Amino acid sequence: MATIALYQHSTITALKAGVTAGNVALRTLLKHGDTGIGATDQHDGDLTILAGHAYQSQANGKTHELTPTSQVPFAMLHEAQPTIEQTFENVDYRVFQQQLLALYPYQNLLVALQVSGTFTTMQLAVHRLVPAADQSQYRSFTAHNVTGTLVGYYVPTVYHGLTQTGFHWHFLNNERTLGGHVTAYRIDTGVVQLQALSSLQVVVPSHDPAFLNQ
Repeated sequence: MATIALYQHSTITALKAGVTAGNVALRTLLKHGDTGIGATDQHDGDLTILAGHAYQSQANGKTHELTPTSQVPFAMLHEAQPTIEQTFENVDYRVFQQQLLALYPYQNLLVALQVSGTFTTMQLAVHRLVPAADQSQYRSFTAHNVTGTLVGYYVPTVYHGLTQTGFHWHFLNNERTLGGHVTAYRIDTGVVQLQALSSLQVVVPSHDPAFLNQ
């Protein structure tokens, strides 16, 4: 049985309601895990945490590492200690995710996931700081034959209302120059690592007036 928790700072509901200013420093956040996903200050792009390093992917196409003092409004993270590993080849994300659910033995536990390999296609939708002229909140990117790492979670429906359920993935290429929220992908060849998480710890930014008064 799992002994590691999924730590969540703030809530998706608060982020969508406009509580987007950073309200916790990365150096504080990373005390609770070394791997995860989230949003960056002012929701200017997406946050991906891998091996204790945090990266911001922006709608202008740039990805760069953040400093320990960078402020974050929302994040989910854990200590990576995977217990199941499997290789997959030439598979679309829909089929792959169904196979993951069959592979994983604890259907009502949170699952941390990491896939390292080469992807035939990787489709990203990165949150814009300012909506486009057509009011689009996201800018889409498609990469082909890209090597990198998917980081994400599967949250079963028993957690509905506490956090976003289903699969939620972010991506970073090996060069750390491309990344963001994932909408679709196809694996050429990749190794998936799975890890059961025993609990969900949600900590709200009670010191943030925007969160308290939204």
